[in-house]
Amino acid sequence: MKIASASFAEGAFIAPEFAYGRIGENGATERSENRNPELHWTDVPEGTKSFVVLCLDDDVPTDRQTKMGDGLLSVTQPRRRFVHWVQANIPAEVESIPEGFLTGDQKRNGAFGRPGVNDYVGNATPGPDGTGLGYDGPCPPFFDARWHYYRFSVLALDCELADLPEEFRLADVEERIAGHVLATAETVPLHAQSRARELRHKPVGPLSEGLGKRAFSKGGEPCLTETTRLSAATRRCSLPSSGSAAVRKTTSK
Repeated sequence: MKIASASFAEGAFIAPEFAYGRIGENGATERSENRNPELHWTDVPEGTKSFVVLCLDDDVPTDRQTKMGDGLLSVTQPRRRFVHWVQANIPAEVESIPEGFLTGDQKRNGAFGRPGVNDYVGNATPGPDGTGLGYDGPCPPFFDARWHYYRFSVLALDCELADLPEEFRLADVEERIAGHVLATAETVPLHAQSRARELRHKPVGPLSEGLGKRAFSKGGEPCLTETTRLSAATRRCSLPSSGSAAVRKTTSK
């Protein structure tokens, strides 16, 4: 299975309109358009009953207070995962999500499955303006020297996830997809607020540290194993091995 986007090129920077926040004229972070990017996927395996779409950032700082002499967070400090998007029970006949169709008051558009709760609200309930539900885009700290890589993934399942809670999260999806993943595909753009982007630091993180090995992890242990392919601009996740507990059968192109 393959995935791509008309809204960004793999390995390139995500445009500000797809971000949750941007740097304003006064130098402070302000709310951006927060439009969901277009995604489309092909080579869907036979027997697919539904899809899950995710956007994960494994470059989020664990310490926002300790800065270097230039006032920036070190590129080498430990990082954690942040869930920007979890969308489940996308019908099997859907093979694309149009740009902006799941933005604002359209986040609950039933034609594209169910939106889950992202990490902008933590364990709380999504806000009345939709913040914390479905897709909320990048907003890395402007004082972070590290470029952030955003893993847009699609998972083809041999079932629908019928028993998801009303407000479900990535952990709920992970628990229920075990043994039902037919194929996965991933595309990885990046984003940085203006100051970090202008510094042109050598990208670090998923490319150099293999953070992709925590793909779809729960409790620190991967429930989908993967082999990473590294290049100067991108990292792609392969299918889990046939012996993985999370996968019943796999097909990939």
